[in-house]
Amino acid sequence: MVATTLVVIGILGIMSLLSRSANLSHYASHSFQATYLAAEGIEVVKNILDTDISRNMQWGTSMQGAASPLCVYYNTVTNLDLASCAGGEGIAYAPSAGLFLGPNSGALFKREVTVTETGGVYDVISTVSWKEGSEQKSVVLEDTFYPWRTQ
Repeated sequence: MVATTLVVIGILGIMSLLSRSANLSHYASHSFQATYLAAEGIEVVKNILDTDISRNMQWGTSMQGAASPLCVYYNTVTNLDLASCAGGEGIAYAPSAGLFLGPNSGALFKREVTVTETGGVYDVISTVSWKEGSEQKSVVLEDTFYPWRTQ
């Protein structure tokens, strides 16, 4: 009976360790995905600013009047949709497309990109949040873009 009790305690310890390991693995995976999604939000703004120059437009023309915070979604590979984050929609991975697409009301991740312009300099803050168990988690990345080339 003592031996059985020790074996059961040992097995319960191992099962607890495996369960905790699986939870940490999910958290690490979500954290990596959120970091990449936040970086993508910043890269989208950078691309918009740089594209203005290649289209012979003034620096930041495409960002004029854009709502802040922005929800950045790729609805197709080539169609970029900039919209306000009023609805709180999320983005979810679509295996068939190989992309994170939105807006998706049942998605795990929500991304908001805040753009502030001061004297031609753009400060960009990309925040990706998600719920991990009962806790709300988030990743915040920031970058500043200067008018490196003007008309």
